[in-house]
Amino acid sequence: MELPRGHFGRIEFCQFLKGRRYLISYGVDCTVFLWDLGEWKAAAYTRVAQGRESILGMAVCPSEDRVFCLTAFGRFIVIDLCGLVNDKPKEFPTSMSASKEMTSVISFGRFDRQKDPMTLKNSGQSSNDSKPINWTEYYEEMNAIADENTESEDDLNEDH
Repeated sequence: MELPRGHFGRIEFCQFLKGRRYLISYGVDCTVFLWDLGEWKAAAYTRVAQGRESILGMAVCPSEDRVFCLTAFGRFIVIDLCGLVNDKPKEFPTSMSASKEMTSVISFGRFDRQKDPMTLKNSGQSSNDSKPINWTEYYEEMNAIADENTESEDDLNEDH
């Protein structure tokens, strides 16, 4: 089975939602992904923390329509999960087509499946243009963040 691309680095948290139709996860890359297991792709993602900030924890409310994140800088972030269907995927695909690019919704504080999931949302502005993830840029950016986080951990260790 081939897994869809997503997090860069270790995954710190994941939980099934809505009868195992969705999976929500965050990793050391400070990105939260909402995976649609029925479609076998990332339905949405958002970067929760930047630079030296990291995610300390995540909790899903019992109704599974809201996620809460706490960052190392003391920020409390609420992510609304809208328009999720409550059913299990009928079957998992055995592989993803190499030509099928995974697309994402970039949303600050909100995953919204009621609107077109291909719409790019950024700081309240929306565009009807579908924007595929540029994986080269994504992984370069994640490498830079990982390097910053490693340097900040080294700085902390030197202080003690």
